[in-house]
Amino acid sequence: MARIPLVLVPGIQGHWKYMRPTVAALSQHFQVLTFSLGPATSLDDYVEQVTRTLDDNGADRAVVCGVSFGGLIALRFAATHPDRTRALI
Repeated sequence: MARIPLVLVPGIQGHWKYMRPTVAALSQHFQVLTFSLGPATSLDDYVEQVTRTLDDNGADRAVVCGVSFGGLIALRFAATHPDRTRALI
């Protein structure tokens, strides 16, 4: 049975590696997709990173989970891409 994709958006520190224990725990139940925040000039640049993560992994829709500042990115993604958002955390 395929696991539901979950995009884990990191906080302002930007590196997904800081969330390794969280990725390991969530991976027991979800297909965890994450990334490190790259350079951006707007919140929508970060939203595009979420979109690329989904596209690069062949995921049409996902649960989107933001940690700290990543929560703002996740919220903006869900607001602008409701068709690709299964749930928002």
